[in-house]
Amino acid sequence: MFSSGDDIDAMYRLGSLDESKEFFNKILEVIKAIIECPKPVVCEVKGLAAGGGAEMLLACDVVVASDDVWISFPEVALGLLPPLLITIGVKALGHRKVRYLALTGSRLSAHEAANLGLIDEVVPRLEIDNIVDDLIKTLASFPKESLTLIKKLSLSDLDYELAQTSIDELAKLVVKPEAKERMRLFKEGKYKPAAIRSRKSINEC
Repeated sequence: MFSSGDDIDAMYRLGSLDESKEFFNKILEVIKAIIECPKPVVCEVKGLAAGGGAEMLLACDVVVASDDVWISFPEVALGLLPPLLITIGVKALGHRKVRYLALTGSRLSAHEAANLGLIDEVVPRLEIDNIVDDLIKTLASFPKESLTLIKKLSLSDLDYELAQTSIDELAKLVVKPEAKERMRLFKEGKYKPAAIRSRKSINEC
């Protein structure tokens, strides 16, 4: 597993808006730290990347995934929203793709995610460690100043204010009764948001 995202149990226990804002602002700080790191951040994905874990891919500079991974943004099924996907993710994926992913919570295979632009390379599971090691060695052989400037200039138009607004809205949603009830059902194993809709049902709508 790469990351299943935010701790639903921790979110369920958030009792006030202030607690909720503090919780999610820390997540935004981590994402900003990855984006603003002067060195390239390479992400190696095995297993699943869901919710906040999938959003983390948007902050990394190069994403290499094994061919058996799956990715989803299932927040909508819990009465929540993916704050970084619908803000920072627009620059990487475009408005329509972002809306589709956020509204449907669809599960994507590694190749589907690569076609959308979430993943840069899809490789065999048994080869991924060596491939990522070689990639890191290649990046390390390049002049640091060039790498830093490429990162800085290519990300210069990210809208952190909009991302903060989205984080604030998520903080409000997570303390609402409907979200609490859906999280409770998930914790009890009665609800699986990642499988909210099949590919067939989406096409039939």
